[in-house]
Amino acid sequence: MDILASVAAQMRLFSTGQEHRFDGLKDRIKRNTVKIGARCLMVVFGGILLATPVSSTYAQSTQAANPLADLRGERRIVLLFSKSRSDATLDKQVDLLRARRRDLSDRDTIVLVVEGRSDVVSAIGYVDVPRGAALDLRRLYEKERVRFFGILIGKDGQEKSRWQRVRDPQDMFDQIDAMPMRQQEIRNTETN
Repeated sequence: MDILASVAAQMRLFSTGQEHRFDGLKDRIKRNTVKIGARCLMVVFGGILLATPVSSTYAQSTQAANPLADLRGERRIVLLFSKSRSDATLDKQVDLLRARRRDLSDRDTIVLVVEGRSDVVSAIGYVDVPRGAALDLRRLYEKERVRFFGILIGKDGQEKSRWQRVRDPQDMFDQIDAMPMRQQEIRNTETN
């Protein structure tokens, strides 16, 4: 901003015939240019020097931003996202899953719903989710803006599948039952 003001002042001096004041302005422009150049170099070199700590801090913050990390190893999660609270696809999916509540429970699976920008709601099974988790979950899992989508997350915390239409719960159960961790759970149940 100072440089632009100096240039404008120079132009006014030349147009009014006061060229003798130009030398003082020229010195000020040089000083300002040197100051700005030094600041830019500090930012560039500072960014290079801080690149490693900043990127590792960023990686830690993205891991910490997963509000479901505490459930890893304990629960499978069905995450249902919709743009609004009045979404027929979401309602139908939740109804189908509620009808199979026992099957979900047998597979240690909970259903969480994120409607619009509101907080996360436990639709089936209870889990304490921190306030503001909806935004973190959208950042983690929303790859494109669609009206509705669902995600199945395994006990290992990894995304196993995603869908954008109502999914038959039996299809989901077949996928879960084929997972190695679920196979181990079934063997453990049979031996007890």
